[in-house]
Amino acid sequence: MTSAVAGVVVVSLTSVGLTAVPAAAATGDERENLQMVQSVQAPRFAVAPDQIPVRDSVVGRGIPLGDDPAQRIDLGSLARAHSSALVRVTVQEPSADATVRTAGRTDVLFAPAGVTTSTTLLLPVTGGEISLSADRADVPVRVEALAFMGGLANSPGATIALAEPVLRADTTVSHGGTYLSTTPIWFGVTGDGGVPTEARSVYVSVDVTVATDDVLFLGDGQQLALSAGRSIVTTVVDADMQGGVSATLRSGTGDLRASVLGWVVEAVEGASNANFRGSYVLSTENRAPVSGRATPYAPLSLDAADHGDIDYALVLVSATAGTRADTTTLAWEHPLSGRASGVAVDREAASAPQLALVPVDQDEVSVAPRRGAATLTVQTLGGFLGDPEQAQGDEAATITITAPRDLDSLDISNTGFFRIEGVVTAGPNAVDRVEISSPSVGFIANAELDYDGDKITWSLRTLAPEDGDFTYVARVFDRADPTRARDEDEVRITLDVADADDEVVSPDVRTYNLDPANPEFRAIDENTVAFVSRPDLEPGQILVSGPVVGAESGLFARVSHLDVIDGEWVVSLTDAELNDAFFQTDIDETIEYGEDSPIQVTDLLATAADPDTLIEGTYAPVSADGTVGPEVSVDDYEIAQGSSAMTAGTNAELRTGEDVDLTLGADDFDIDPADFETQCRQAGSDGQEPVGEEIDENGEWHPTVNLTASPSTACPSSRLGIDLHGTWSTGLDANILFGLENGKPKVINATHLEPWEFDAAQARQLDTRAAIGITAGGEVTLSLDFVLKVKMDLKWAVWKSKIKIVEFTNVVTSTFKANASLRAFFEAEGKLNFRLDVAEVALPTSVFVVLGVPIAITNRLNFAIAVTGKLKAEVAIPAVGLERVDRFGFTYSSAKGIERVKNDTPTKYVTPSLQKLGSSTEISLEGGIAVGPEGTYRSRIYSFAGPDLGVSAQAGVEGKAATTLLPPREVEAEVQVYLAIGITGQVKLTLLKWDLVNLKLFAIGVRLNLFTKKWKFTL
Repeated sequence: MTSAVAGVVVVSLTSVGLTAVPAAAATGDERENLQMVQSVQAPRFAVAPDQIPVRDSVVGRGIPLGDDPAQRIDLGSLARAHSSALVRVTVQEPSADATVRTAGRTDVLFAPAGVTTSTTLLLPVTGGEISLSADRADVPVRVEALAFMGGLANSPGATIALAEPVLRADTTVSHGGTYLSTTPIWFGVTGDGGVPTEARSVYVSVDVTVATDDVLFLGDGQQLALSAGRSIVTTVVDADMQGGVSATLRSGTGDLRASVLGWVVEAVEGASNANFRGSYVLSTENRAPVSGRATPYAPLSLDAADHGDIDYALVLVSATAGTRADTTTLAWEHPLSGRASGVAVDREAASAPQLALVPVDQDEVSVAPRRGAATLTVQTLGGFLGDPEQAQGDEAATITITAPRDLDSLDISNTGFFRIEGVVTAGPNAVDRVEISSPSVGFIANAELDYDGDKITWSLRTLAPEDGDFTYVARVFDRADPTRARDEDEVRITLDVADADDEVVSPDVRTYNLDPANPEFRAIDENTVAFVSRPDLEPGQILVSGPVVGAESGLFARVSHLDVIDGEWVVSLTDAELNDAFFQTDIDETIEYGEDSPIQVTDLLATAADPDTLIEGTYAPVSADGTVGPEVSVDDYEIAQGSSAMTAGTNAELRTGEDVDLTLGADDFDIDPADFETQCRQAGSDGQEPVGEEIDENGEWHPTVNLTASPSTACPSSRLGIDLHGTWSTGLDANILFGLENGKPKVINATHLEPWEFDAAQARQLDTRAAIGITAGGEVTLSLDFVLKVKMDLKWAVWKSKIKIVEFTNVVTSTFKANASLRAFFEAEGKLNFRLDVAEVALPTSVFVVLGVPIAITNRLNFAIAVTGKLKAEVAIPAVGLERVDRFGFTYSSAKGIERVKNDTPTKYVTPSLQKLGSSTEISLEGGIAVGPEGTYRSRIYSFAGPDLGVSAQAGVEGKAATTLLPPREVEAEVQVYLAIGITGQVKLTLLKWDLVNLKLFAIGVRLNLFTKKWKFTL
């Protein structure tokens, strides 16, 4: 009776017992609300049959427990159908202190020498087996399976064991506190290791050492009587709103170590049901400890069930044997029968509190020692549901709305919703669901339940589609008849709701560090922050921070869990999505960096501590038959010696105002202006360059036709008609000498040399007949277009699928000029490919604010000079250059997903000319070479990568040229000018959708053939 629609489960009314509404009578909004109900399944729960222990080494059934952590214990065939088990472990009078462990070498039972000690554990089951070991060999042990459990992560009341316990407190290392005392300490139990923040209950093992007998009080009301020394107690706790529990001693001091073993699933907002047969429910009415003396003929009886449909209670029990008593066990049936099993009661030492699964009869349980007398303390924690009770009696379930109050007026125009909440009491049966409706629409949604100490609370995020007066009705249903409400309450309120153009931010957002001068926490890393004092934060809330040291792009994350470590409140964070926080907003901004912006340009070549790390690449000789290789790494880098030293700003600098010159001109070269000529390839003229929609899901472009250059045209007078967003640029300069020394490539940086010094150094290298001199320059500026448009289509309930990302755009506009002159003398052909890191640019963080919530964007740039080629030459190429504007990035929407943005842009280039080298009498060229800037752009929206892009644009000259042997010496040349474009990039956008991790945006390498020239000239 279920079908998937738009990622939600559509549920029939009768399948989950929702109040039946005739199809003709249901409104369109109500039908939509019914479709959003999440169908949930019942948990698995089976009590182990009464049988002999699966291991009892004292009587020869199985071997003692050893110290091999890989050993497993088979629980039998019934266990194979379940994923978790409640298991009682008893160590029987060990010869020396013994500790029992489970996965991850987590200690779960401590037995002093000579003392019979037991405990009940929640353990994961794999193939019917559990993991148990000891800290030494030959530990006498009895293992009994009590019950088997399992279920899905959304099965309400399902008990789920963690694959490996998670440590959440250890006072010996100041985790959770420095020590136990009469002052409470606090430790978290949810959010880590797979335990959800909204867990109904959490299984925790507390390992406590105290100097004298004491009582450990837990924040949910439990009282654990402890003997002097070490005790390990496994119990089930109810976490507070921050996902943890406090602990304090009655009188002394001690140490505590707490590990989470598993958890119980809660019914989340919108779930079809809150409880099923087999669900575990907390006790809210019978939580007080009951103590008394018991004998086999006078058991201790107590109420252990809040309602009649509980078949088995989960209690915490401790015992002290009477005088002259023998070691015995506790029995939960009367009169006593069956085998001697159960909670161990040592003849001398008091037993530490431990869990017991006990049958319930008429809401009561009774317990007695099998032999002798004992003083018992029993505290009911909860119970597992059986079949519902049909008789209602005088104690039907009740429901009360506690907020908002009747006749309240609420303005939710900036928050989107309000919470209707209240308290429910169960009658003879556990609550099936709390249903919220309104006469204006009918059914809205099922509320979320929270078993909170001595009461059951409920809440639902709700709203209305328009301003006005509305009545909201809350009804409680129990498991006996899920179609009939047992009680209802209503409230009338006046609402001012969000209009279509209102900014709306979830009230679950918590903002910090809006004033950078006064940070409210320190960022340990992008997933962890630390507060000096207890923060007003709860798991599940959204933490948003402005820029702070350690998180210069701010933070946007969901609170996973809290811990107290070394006196600080450490908050662990996990991914959140933008529409968790922003329900409605419209940001469309171009981030403009002006000459007054605090832009920092670092000249890496002049300031690097180890300049060799700035160069990478390869060189390979090419044989006469065209064979390439072997490749040799280009890693030998040195700075030329000259009359002046290299200083910061030599290779890279920030240019502003009139110093910005992004127009390619004759003044960029050492050339007669009369010999300088540029032309343009027009955008979209020949299909050589892809646009965004032509790039596939792997970021690649596969052209389907042979591409040739289109005829070039004259260039426009200004920078290709593009208006820059800013008045700044990063200027790059690099005078580089590449040569071979004993067959090994070397790069010499000579940028700081005087012109005559560089000419001399270049001549010396060229004389080796295996060198290239490169005078390269470049200038780059950019802007960022940022768009965030979120729209909510919420009417009565908050469904995340109804909060749409209309547009999220992150696009870079990069304007650059690249210019170079080349002098090459390679007598033997070679292939080279290397890059030299030149500059790092830190751009200021831009912050947009939506209703007090910051959106921080930080950008960093890295620039290099890249050289690639394969040539054999004796030639000077005085002018190689390009000018263009690139626009690239992505846009995302809930409807279409990721769409790549890339333009096909005009390209301005220098037409080629060839000259002879110095006093040489010939010109030769076979092959080509390309030189140009390579930029890496890294944008951070909060701490997320969006995007990381690499862009290279190398101006290349390739062809053939040869000089005749007889006078007049003529050069016959055919040269092609091209542009080698490379765009790579990936993006991590879990803030848009959790599975958008390392999405490849671009993996493009394109050669644009710009111009071909054939000509002859006389030397």
